[in-house]
Amino acid sequence: YSKLTRPNVAALAGTAPAYAALPETLYYQVQFHQLLDVQESSQTYSVDVWTREVWYDKRLYHENETYSCVNNGNGTQLWHPIPASELQKLWVPGVEVASLESEPIVFEILPWFRTDGQVWIKKRQRWKLS
Repeated sequence: YSKLTRPNVAALAGTAPAYAALPETLYYQVQFHQLLDVQESSQTYSVDVWTREVWYDKRLYHENETYSCVNNGNGTQLWHPIPASELQKLWVPGVEVASLESEPIVFEILPWFRTDGQVWIKKRQRWKLS
C-alpha cells in the first residue's frame, strides 16, 4: 500500500499507464454550524463547520471477522473506526477551499472505513474566509 498512489491508479497494477486511470470520486459536504465573527474592515468572517469526505479505496477491503467493526444495520457492510493519527498512512484526497484566509483550525477528526473499502472522515473545523 502506497499512500502516494491514488486508488484507481493502484487498481491498474501496472496493466496500463497511470494517466489511463479514472479520477477518484470524492463526496464532500460542508455543514455550517455557527457564524463566529465578521470583520468588515478586512472583509473576512470566521465560521465553525463540519466537513465530511467520503471515497472508496478498494485496497482497504477487509473481512468482517478480522476487525472489531460496528454493524451498520443490515449486517453486510461494517464500519471500522480508526485513530486520526492513522490517516497519515492512507491516501487522502487533497481538498482546497479557495476563499480560506488561513489554515483551518481542526478541533476533531473522526475517520472510519468500511469492509468494502469506503473511507469516511468527519472533521470539525474553524474556517476564516474572505
